[in-house]
Amino acid sequence: MEKKEKIRKEIKAALLGLSEREKLRQEREVQSLLLADPLWNSCKWVFGFLPMGHEFNLEPILQSALDSGRRVALPRVEKKRLQFHEINSLNGPWILHAYGMREPGADTPRTAADQLAADGLLIIVPGLAFDRRGYRVGYGGGFYDRLLSDVPENVVTVSCIFREQLVRELPVEPHDRTVRRLVFSAEK
Repeated sequence: MEKKEKIRKEIKAALLGLSEREKLRQEREVQSLLLADPLWNSCKWVFGFLPMGHEFNLEPILQSALDSGRRVALPRVEKKRLQFHEINSLNGPWILHAYGMREPGADTPRTAADQLAADGLLIIVPGLAFDRRGYRVGYGGGFYDRLLSDVPENVVTVSCIFREQLVRELPVEPHDRTVRRLVFSAEK
């Protein structure tokens, strides 16, 4: 969709324009907000991702999950779908996917959202642009829309974002799925 491509370009430019100091300030604020949220306190599993370039750095949040005894899984792209693999450390080793993301190796234990729904699963969903309804524009591959369409209703989905990623309203297509909660800096 042409409008989504325009939004992707605008948001990428806005993110590239953020100073490292401002990015770090917002990441720290969002980390504090998420770790104090009752949704976080009730989860036993966290499905996250390792950031690429301009993305929100989730590594401190993932490390906090590991340090607190939560189980953490990261995605691998397998046959155009995301498969999550449990990790015990953020030290890797990682496989660099063709899209530029770091993935756990295929030999790491695999798990699935539908198996963990009753165990307090929280999925942190990436994206480029978000509106307050929870709709998102990703990178165009549809990986997370496919994932979100398959997860049970009781699975908590959140996105940790920079304030610059929040837009008034996004165009919505039938396959688009929302995230339940957006966590972003209150300060502009």
